[in-house]
Amino acid sequence: MSCWREGPSPTSPLADDAARLERALREAVIGAARVVVLTHVPPFEGACWHQGALSDGEWLPWYTCVAVGEVLLRVARANPAARFSVYCGHTHSPGEYRAADNLVVHTGEGRYGKTFVRAVHA
Repeated sequence: MSCWREGPSPTSPLADDAARLERALREAVIGAARVVVLTHVPPFEGACWHQGALSDGEWLPWYTCVAVGEVLLRVARANPAARFSVYCGHTHSPGEYRAADNLVVHTGEGRYGKTFVRAVHA
């Protein structure tokens, strides 16, 4: 089974991490107009960039995590009044991906030997 395409098996440690993230998001969104999520790895294929274009299938298993994406979509769809902004990295090209009307992923550009923080949009 490919983790990035089909998600982790229910017995995978990734499944535990995804469940923990979902609990935290469901608590964080109560009464919130906006929820900001920081994650290292992009949560969707559409947020995984390389040299200015989307990554191809050969690299996606190492550059994205579908388990996080599934959780984000589930919680965002259950809370349409809240805006979810996700900031991630792990790729070498920046990009933006709208996974849902209220869920946008901002992928930062990584460069070896250089540390920087991408601006968080208000």
